[in-house]
Amino acid sequence: MEMVSIEITHSELKALVFVFEQADFKCFNKEFKAVMAISKEIYIKLYKKEIDKRGKTEKFKLNFKYYEAYALERFLRGAELFLSYYQYESNVCLKVANELDKKI
Repeated sequence: MEMVSIEITHSELKALVFVFEQADFKCFNKEFKAVMAISKEIYIKLYKKEIDKRGKTEKFKLNFKYYEAYALERFLRGAELFLSYYQYESNVCLKVANELDKKI
């Protein structure tokens, strides 16, 4: 299966982990339930990566399987709508979602 990769900084990764921790979505349809299930796995992956990259300032690559990239993009689009108080995190969500959308 083809991998989708993006470049990201530690501060952007930290913002994504924060978004996952703040997310409290109600699942109303099958597609969104599937996205949320995959997103929980992605959260664990991103959290581990955030711990590994603490203190580093250079950009690094994150690789996702196609279905993970799709689920993350959908999750971030939904999360971005509810982050009006968190400008930086909202911008990171939009940036990463747009980058994933281009590569999917």
